[in-house]
Amino acid sequence: MEQSFDETPGDGYLITGLRTVASDSSSPAILKLDGLGNVLWNKTYHLNKPHAFHIASYVDPEGRTLLGFHADSTLNAISDNCILTKVAADGTTLWSRRIDGIEGRITGCAKDGGQYTVSLEDSTSIYLLKLDTAGVPLWGKRYVYPFSWSTWGGGIISTLDHGYVLRKLVSDGSGWNTFFFKVNSEGEIQWERSYGWGYQFPIDLVQNPDSTLTLLTYGQGFYLSGMDPTGMNVCMTPVTGILTEMPVPYLLAAITLDEFEALMSSESLYLGDSIATNPVMVDTCQFVAGVPEHSGLVTLQVYPNPTNGSLSARINSDLLGSKLLLFDQLGREVLSLILSSLENIIPFEEQPAGLYLYQVVTPKGNMLSGRLIKN
Repeated sequence: MEQSFDETPGDGYLITGLRTVASDSSSPAILKLDGLGNVLWNKTYHLNKPHAFHIASYVDPEGRTLLGFHADSTLNAISDNCILTKVAADGTTLWSRRIDGIEGRITGCAKDGGQYTVSLEDSTSIYLLKLDTAGVPLWGKRYVYPFSWSTWGGGIISTLDHGYVLRKLVSDGSGWNTFFFKVNSEGEIQWERSYGWGYQFPIDLVQNPDSTLTLLTYGQGFYLSGMDPTGMNVCMTPVTGILTEMPVPYLLAAITLDEFEALMSSESLYLGDSIATNPVMVDTCQFVAGVPEHSGLVTLQVYPNPTNGSLSARINSDLLGSKLLLFDQLGREVLSLILSSLENIIPFEEQPAGLYLYQVVTPKGNMLSGRLIKN
């Protein structure tokens, strides 16, 4: 049950989320604040269902908001009652539509060229729906993944070339990782990428003014990855032909939602500065797990990366006696050795080109891991 926070034109903010309207029901709500955090207006949609689920929103430059959510009699992540509502800058509901023909959940809303694009998902597929600003459907696409989707982690962003990048948490049988792909303005797939090893949950994805991308994920810590406009860096895995693309029909049926404005106010509240927690920044490609604090700094460098064959592991004295394990893309162990000196040669020349995961298990049972590429 997610919330969103959007800046609005001028000086103000928009918060969307779920609020309890009875002891056994929840409803989507939208709250407009000025630049000082004072409440300007709010609106709650009473759906006459016990549960509302997931909020996705997009605010356009004129301050109009497109909300996406679903309502159900049971607390299901997937529903046949997905709803889109367009709200004016002053809080007036302009229209509401139910998506008919697709059972799923709305994961994101975007706008480009005067048209809305909405992403949905179910247990096997991502849907991309294009509609005009009056809520009239234009076209729909379905992208089928051969492995398991999670019911979390979905999202969509529009790109500077009028396309879209969609993200998802997926499993290939060896773990849950971030999967994202780029489509053009007609929904045709341009590239597919995978990121993470074991468990890497997608949180957010943005495109920067120079067309590069930045991905925020969570595993055993938070990770930021900067990518080129094609979604690549040394941490990413290019994926070819995994998704199956097909057109999908759908309808948008006009509906009327019960709505009310509740008495809401805001008050000052001090939030502790997050820098005070002294976050530790590590290389994006080196995932560190379970390393306790101590007076010395645990260091591990596996290099060169990418490599044409030669490979070394440089450590400090804290990691002497650790075991290094190397796995291929299918999760098969291809090498194991003990790090017995500060500079260790890894016999890697005979391994085929591709992406590999390395894990270093310390004598105390802690683990450091990362990824490397052999050209």
